[in-house]
Amino acid sequence: MSAVPIRLGVLGCAGIAWRKMLPALAHEPGVVLTAVASRQADRAARFAERFGGEPVVGYEALLERSDVDAVYVPLPHGNGEQRLNASAQLASGAAIVIDDAELTPETVVSQVGPLAIDGIMRDGMTASAAAIAGQHADEMVARIVLAAAAAAQRKRKQTNRPAGD
Repeated sequence: MSAVPIRLGVLGCAGIAWRKMLPALAHEPGVVLTAVASRQADRAARFAERFGGEPVVGYEALLERSDVDAVYVPLPHGNGEQRLNASAQLASGAAIVIDDAELTPETVVSQVGPLAIDGIMRDGMTASAAAIAGQHADEMVARIVLAAAAAAQRKRKQTNRPAGD
């Protein structure tokens, strides 16, 4: 495992990235937000101003950057846009997509968790990702997602405790 932080690009300025993922990643020392892409310059600039990174206009411009190890795609998938943007990574076996309707801590643990313990699965994805992302980026993202899922579960347990506990 590398101690070098993963250089993350965000492809699309969706609300879920603003409200959930980027605030959580702001406290993760293993991640550096490198760039935020939008079709609209003002949206990219607003995200970059709040969370860091460089604003980028256009999705292809973000995907062509050599300083981005992994890409978070928070865009709606109902119109096929998320799968289209990740199609090369999906086709190579370097990525998975979890549909928004299924995006729960439990689903993340069940679909991403095996990457942390199944060396054969992880090695296959690592080999597929080697040409399109920094080495071990998939492992670091898996750890980050698992940590976020665990934090969400702890928070949910705390809010469900009876008074006085």
